Amino acid sequence: KAVLLYVNSPGGAAIASEQILEAVQRVARKKPVLAYMDRVCASAGYMVALGAKELWSAPHAVVGSIGVFAGKFDTSGLMNMLGIHKTLITRGANAGLLSFSRGFTDGERAALEADIEEMYQSFLGHVAKARGRTKEEIHALAEGRVYSGLRAKDVGLVDRIGGFEEACRYALSLAKVAPGDFELKTYGAAERRMSVLRLLTGAAQPQTYSLCSVSWNLAGQEQEVLASLADETRWGAWLRDLSRETRGEVGENER
Repeated sequence: KAVLLYVNSPGGAAIASEQILEAVQRVARKKPVLAYMDRVCASAGYMVALGAKELWSAPHAVVGSIGVFAGKFDTSGLMNMLGIHKTLITRGANAGLLSFSRGFTDGERAALEADIEEMYQSFLGHVAKARGRTKEEIHALAEGRVYSGLRAKDVGLVDRIGGFEEACRYALSLAKVAPGDFELKTYGAAERRMSVLRLLTGAAQPQTYSLCSVSWNLAGQEQEVLASLADETRWGAWLRDLSRETRGEVGENER
């Protein structure tokens, strides 16, 4: 009878967020949908919430970060240190754009910047339509800026400030259900350990809406990330030894 969409996300892939937005909009055409922003509702997370008829936020949630970023890790220095050389053969000017073995060429950078601008304009359009504003007005609030829930309400990015239980009771009223005691069940995927390979490849995606995705994903997981470095390569020990030898840290008794 009504849907309360709980959002706690720093963002993610542009295509995925637009697909979720469309799904939320389809549901909202059939029944009331309320979005509640808790802790972080940034970038792609904010886009997903736009499908709701009304946006609620915790007072001090991180809201906004309307923007797009793209990039990749350039591991050429590390590969040179380890004595690893890669030859890249491509068919097409930008076919090697996401290769980790080198930086961007001028042409690749220009193509990526054009792609980012196109995605940014699309993001502005989604927000402007949902909030009843112009793209120019949203642009003045965007470019990656973040706001507290309270400030987001002041600038028109959210509709109401309140607690999650209050939002639940409001959703019950929209569903025309008696506002008595209710039991809350939360469903979601189990947390997974951060994969370094997933982190590296994720950072290379050309169309990403996210608020400092690397920092948010790594928060509190430093030891797990270090452990996964060893887990994800059969040659972890060999690479460590080679690195030490390259830096001259291997003693005579170890040779």
